[in-house]
Amino acid sequence: MNANGALLPNGFEDLEPFAPAWALPTERQRMFQRYGSDMAAIKVFYDAMIDRIDAVLDHLDQFDLDAMPAAEQRLLSMSQSLVEVANAVEVYGLPTSPFACEPERFESRTVDLDSES
Repeated sequence: MNANGALLPNGFEDLEPFAPAWALPTERQRMFQRYGSDMAAIKVFYDAMIDRIDAVLDHLDQFDLDAMPAAEQRLLSMSQSLVEVANAVEVYGLPTSPFACEPERFESRTVDLDSES
């Protein structure tokens, strides 16, 4: 949280109401949020983020991904949530996908490509 109590960086006050629900650090949490939300809430979040995504990405480009301040990390997580909800809005018109497994089965893994031979 910033000194002024904000969860997001200065300049992104309009996105602040979405932070508690959508600034989630893991893909699994974001999928649970998407699947557990109704389309009206997803669409409101999507519309707000899609209008600001260029500014969000321009702002985040100023920071090292491995040393990002907490407010920027939350903004990054919200942009990742936008990716998670995009298909719900743009393709399915539903929070869930008829072609995907349920989020309880969903697990992502990170592979260190530098250690791969």
